[in-house]
Amino acid sequence: MRLSWIYGIATLRLPIAVLFSAIAVPLLSPGATPCTQIPPIDPTKGFVANFNNSCYALPLSINSSTLTSGDLNAIYSEIYYQITPGYELVFLGTYPNGRFMLATVYDDHLYPVADIVDSAMLPMASNMINPFVPGTPYKPNQVYGFKVTFGGGPPVNVSPGCSTSATNIDQNVMDASQIHQGVTWAGFPNLPAGFPAHETGANAAGIVVVRKYADIDAPAINEKVIVRSLANGCAIPVQQALQSNIISLPTSTSGGWMHMTQINAHVQFVNTTIEPWNCFPTDSQNSVIWYRNPEYIPALDDYDPFLRASLTSTQMQNLLAGQTYMRVQFQVPTTPATPCANASCMLTGNEQARFVSLSLQGPQQGLAGPETIYSIDDRSFVKDPNGNVTLVIGFGAPQPPNVTAANYYTWVDISSVPQINLINLLRFRHLDPNPAFACSTGNVPFRTMAYNPVGGYMGNYVPTVDFPTASQIPALPSPPNRPNSCYTAPPSPQVGGCLQALPGN
Repeated sequence: MRLSWIYGIATLRLPIAVLFSAIAVPLLSPGATPCTQIPPIDPTKGFVANFNNSCYALPLSINSSTLTSGDLNAIYSEIYYQITPGYELVFLGTYPNGRFMLATVYDDHLYPVADIVDSAMLPMASNMINPFVPGTPYKPNQVYGFKVTFGGGPPVNVSPGCSTSATNIDQNVMDASQIHQGVTWAGFPNLPAGFPAHETGANAAGIVVVRKYADIDAPAINEKVIVRSLANGCAIPVQQALQSNIISLPTSTSGGWMHMTQINAHVQFVNTTIEPWNCFPTDSQNSVIWYRNPEYIPALDDYDPFLRASLTSTQMQNLLAGQTYMRVQFQVPTTPATPCANASCMLTGNEQARFVSLSLQGPQQGLAGPETIYSIDDRSFVKDPNGNVTLVIGFGAPQPPNVTAANYYTWVDISSVPQINLINLLRFRHLDPNPAFACSTGNVPFRTMAYNPVGGYMGNYVPTVDFPTASQIPALPSPPNRPNSCYTAPPSPQVGGCLQALPGN
């Protein structure tokens, strides 16, 4: 079962997998040979050489970003798992020529319990490189492996041909055996009567997700999963792993592995009046209200702090009628020059954020969040000499003659994008912000407005949105003048009374 939202309250509805994976890849990678006969194990080879084939390795399912509230410039690959004593999962992948990569393990509450960010993912062998390590240029065909354990420890008596000792797979390890503890409603004073207790202890199931942003590989290379027996260290065939319900591509059955009562309670706790929102007086310079996401969103990762803002029906009516434009102005943090086709660029480690993007979203899609209709990221932003961006989006109105890159405008016409009439929400992210960058989206506390009386948690980096006519757009952009308030602690916010003013309510 999955959740749908009615006035911010989650209710059970429809299979979860229908939502989380609208697009599933075939069981084989492009060009792979179907498994017609299980090959014998060659004792002179290692685990990867013996089992990285279609009989043992299952490609992960690729999600549709539109239906998972994701960024349209990202790839989301996943596999469901069910905790089964005596086994572990081994994942094989190729480093993408991209901006960011993250592998995350979620428990049966769809909350992250472990992750490995790209720069920490050791390459498969000592003669390979990780292109996400600062100062390392991209090199194709560099592979990695990681494993997800179920709490049973490593194989002890490894059979010949089943060893991973010549690789770094055993150093890239994540434990899925326990449910998260940090995000809980235990002890909260305002719980409704009969609200379920927060479950802790042993985990039963979950999802493993690999995210890749701005991957320019063509085609993108998919990750694979192999189920490994702890009895002898060898893999079991894909069909056996699927029939034993150890792993699954998204189906209504694997969706049922999740603990929906707990997921439902998490969503209800953070999206109703049980847990209060923190608000300040509205921002007179902004036509929308930006606020930070709740700490719990199903299958959210810890590297993606984002802001949300809703659009009114009047604002959308004027945009769709071609009477106004959407203008979004903000200072953009420094981001990497990656990816680049000629491998001449690399991460420095000093970037303020790994990736910056704005997504325009539509109606809520159950657990996965709003449907993403359009995304634009920092690779497309035109910046003035001070790093300011003025994005002008047309929903059918013609491009004003002065709105050009030469005048430091970023012009986008989305009139031909399907379903723009459904847009009612904006999402703005600073992906993996540098801890030294104090003005990031991550500087805004959870469930709190980005603006505050001293200027806001983000200063000039917050998006300022308005809806001018063509005659109201000047020849050259004039960035908003906001105080450098990122380091300034604001007064105490108003608690709870602003719920109806926030998006989605």
